[in-house]
Amino acid sequence: MGLRHVTLGDIFRRNAQLVPDRSAIVCGFERISHREYLKRTEHLAAALSGLSIGGGVNWNGDQPARALNPGTGEEELIGQKSFAVVDLLAQYRFNDSFSAQLNVENLLDEEYVSRNAGWWGGPYVWGAPRNWRMWVTYQFR
Repeated sequence: MGLRHVTLGDIFRRNAQLVPDRSAIVCGFERISHREYLKRTEHLAAALSGLSIGGGVNWNGDQPARALNPGTGEEELIGQKSFAVVDLLAQYRFNDSFSAQLNVENLLDEEYVSRNAGWWGGPYVWGAPRNWRMWVTYQFR
């Protein structure tokens, strides 16, 4: 006998069918029946159906390096410790033609050196600070 795949939606629909007026949630003096609970969860699910959320983490390990200090003539440890840059995006598709998207880069506003811009000992370039872009898209059909 195999296991049957059951979702929360299946459970809510079954309870609303079997005992529609019985309390599903009680908080203080407020009572929500199984029928009302199903209606609210289906309304929320419909509202969230166009939402997409994504993200990424770029991890950079320790980048030790040594360079000659021109003032003292001594070799010194340069480079940077490990760091992570977190990026997020959220998109909402209102319908087949219209959507809006927000991208946030370097969410935690991590300060880091993005790379050595030249050969060894060349200038360093700071990584981009937190920034965001938002746009809306409409596709004519």
